[in-house]
Amino acid sequence: MSHSPSSPPATAATAASPPPSAREAIAAAAQARLASARHGGTGSEAEAQRAKDEADHLLLCRRIVDLQIRRDNGYDKAFECLKTLDTLLSNILSHPTEEKYRSFKSENPRLQRSVLSVPGGTDYLLQAGFGTRTVEFKQQWYLHSSVQPPSTSSEASPASASASPSTSTSTSTVSSGNAQKWRRLQLAHRVLQERLGESEERAVQKREQARREAEVEKNRAARVLQEAQEDRERVALRAQRERLARARGQEEPRGGGAGVGPSAVTGSRSGAVYQQPPPGNRPEYRVNTSTLVGAGNQHNAGSSSDEPGAGIDRSDYTAEVPFDEPSSRGEEAELDDEDEQGDKPPPYGREEWGSGRRLGS
Repeated sequence: MSHSPSSPPATAATAASPPPSAREAIAAAAQARLASARHGGTGSEAEAQRAKDEADHLLLCRRIVDLQIRRDNGYDKAFECLKTLDTLLSNILSHPTEEKYRSFKSENPRLQRSVLSVPGGTDYLLQAGFGTRTVEFKQQWYLHSSVQPPSTSSEASPASASASPSTSTSTSTVSSGNAQKWRRLQLAHRVLQERLGESEERAVQKREQARREAEVEKNRAARVLQEAQEDRERVALRAQRERLARARGQEEPRGGGAGVGPSAVTGSRSGAVYQQPPPGNRPEYRVNTSTLVGAGNQHNAGSSSDEPGAGIDRSDYTAEVPFDEPSSRGEEAELDDEDEQGDKPPPYGREEWGSGRRLGS
C-alpha cells in the first residue's frame, strides 16, 4: 500500500494554522496596541502625552478668546459672546444626556447676533468640539451624542460584557476618544470662566466711563446754555440803560433856561437852604433901609446935627450884596467861618455912623 508523499505535509500545515477566531483576536490586539501608541502609549508616557494635548488645547482656546473675540470686538460685544458660549457649554456639561442642549439652529437670532456673527465665535465652537450638519435644508451646530463623561461612557451593559475580545477592544478605544472630547469640552469651558470675569470687569468699566463722559458732556452743554442766557440778559440790560440815558438826554434841553439843577442847592450860616440860579441870571436883592434909618434917627435923637449921617435921606438905598447871600466860594468856606458877612468890610464905599455904608462915595 502506497501513500502519497504530499499528504503528511498537508496535514501538518493544516494543524499549524490558527483558527479564524484566533486570527481576529490577534488583529484586534494589534489594533489596540496601535491605538494606545497613537494616544500616548501606556503608563507615564500616556499621561505625559495627555497633558501635552490638554496644554495645547488650552493655548488655542485662550488665543481665540484674546486675539479674536476680545481684540476685534468692543468690551460689551465680547462680554456678550463669552457669556453666550459659557451658557451653551454649561448646559451640556450640566445635562450630558439631554439632546436638546447639544444642538441649535444657525438661524437663531440671539446666537447669530452674539456668537456666529462675532469674529472668533465660530472658531471657538469648533475648538470646543462642535460641528455643523444640515437638517431639513437648515444648518445646525451640534455636539455628537457619543461625547459623554467617562463615568457614563464606561458603564457596560450585560450584552457588552459577554462580547468578544475584539468588540470589547474597539469599544474601549471609542470610549477613550469620547472621554478625551469630553475633556476638551471641559477645558474650553474653563477658559471661558477665566476670561469671563475679566471681560465683565472691563465692560463695567467701559460703561462707567461712558456714563461719566455723558454726564460731563451734559454739564458742559448746560453751562454753555447758561452762559448764552446770561449774555442775552446782559445785552438786554445794557440796551435798556442806553435807552434810558438817551431819553434823559432828550428831556434835559426842554427843561433848561430858568430851571435849577440838582447841584444848585447849598447851605448857609443860618441853616437855611438856598437854590443857586444858573450863571448869568443872578437876581438883584433890594433892601428898603428906611426903617433902619428911622430907628437910627430915633436912637440918635438927642445928638447934634453936626454928627456924621445926620439928616441924610437913605430911602433909596440899594445893597448890591444881600445880607444872607451865601458865599460864592462855596459851602466849605461858610462852614469854616472864613467868609461871614461883617468880618471884613466890602472893598467899596465909606462907612458912616448909624447908617452903614454909602455906595458911590
